[in-house]
Amino acid sequence: MSYGKRAKTTNASAPVIKFSDRNKLGQPVGKELAEVSFVDLFNKGNGAILAKFEKSFGEYKMPMGVECMADEVIVCNMNNGTVEFTDFDGTVSLTLPNEATGGPKTFDSPALATLLLDGRIICGDKKGIHIYDSDGVFIKTVKPATTSGGGVYGVVPLRENGGSMLVICEEDRGEIIKFVVYDKDFDNVLKSNKVDFPGSSSQRKTIRFSAGLGNMIALSDMNKFSQGIWLCDTNGNIRQKVGDSQGENDGQFVQAAGVCFDKDGNFLAICSKSSRIMAFRANGDYLCSIQFPEGAIQRPSALAINDNNDMSVVSLAGQCFMFKLQPGDPSAAHPTRGPRPERGYHVLGRNNRGGRGGGRGRGSDRGRGGRGGFRGRGRGGERGSFRPRY
Repeated sequence: MSYGKRAKTTNASAPVIKFSDRNKLGQPVGKELAEVSFVDLFNKGNGAILAKFEKSFGEYKMPMGVECMADEVIVCNMNNGTVEFTDFDGTVSLTLPNEATGGPKTFDSPALATLLLDGRIICGDKKGIHIYDSDGVFIKTVKPATTSGGGVYGVVPLRENGGSMLVICEEDRGEIIKFVVYDKDFDNVLKSNKVDFPGSSSQRKTIRFSAGLGNMIALSDMNKFSQGIWLCDTNGNIRQKVGDSQGENDGQFVQAAGVCFDKDGNFLAICSKSSRIMAFRANGDYLCSIQFPEGAIQRPSALAINDNNDMSVVSLAGQCFMFKLQPGDPSAAHPTRGPRPERGYHVLGRNNRGGRGGGRGRGSDRGRGGRGGFRGRGRGGERGSFRPRY
């Protein structure tokens, strides 16, 4: 297991780079969208975005992470201890870890996985970052030394420094969140910064989902006192907070979860307990809640999108859902959320505890393509038979 050489901590502000100018930062090393714009879909839909149901599949155990490539989906099957690669019909082509390719015998609650442009597979769990080649052969495990009393909850490929990897680490059960940036081979630590959240330094954060584009990082905070999305630079300086308090109004979160960017820095963010997926502009302004004509997904946890407007969403109920994003219709009475619990959502009570009624909830050849056609690990076979659970 590698810890990498340590670097000094510095929180110098990173300059704000327009998303259209992100080539100034260098060449991409990970997936970046080149075609999809949530604002364009919103405008064409006269103020609405619709998710057309395509199919669903899987019997996962608490899936908490997903990635959507051009022809493949990666699901982090958390309570099963595996990361699974499937086609859009749910046919599994690769499962990690496995004895044939080496590495850990099992993952410890895996919640993140992605592919790099060079074909490497990055998986993250409570024990660190596990790196595999394009065929799923184990390369090494990297565990940041700063995760004592915490864990790893995100990896964002950066263009900076000729390509680098930002690892989001928790210390002391959420009292400290750090960005540890490695070179693209995970050999050396280039910088390590504590995220400079405003307010009391002792207030814990619960960062479990993240995304990045250019030098902007989005952190999804599930803490009851700071629900929402923190937008910050790669040095950990907060630029903006989306979601002013815990709530179910437009732009608010009862339980913030997965987040993903489009090509322009606009983003989608999940509120899991209210079963909503909301769209925001790059500056954090609320656009709309996604319309689901067939019914909203119950307890979504993570989402991802590709440049063909295919959106993958995993649910705590145990399935992966495939949708096609398209302009919506604000005059249509399509659902945008799940049903409210009879006694309302989880509300803070005595000793910060919630009241009752709250929701509980590969083939060897990898097509690389450009950023707009980032491909997966192979094509699938027969169509899945699972129907959606709404």
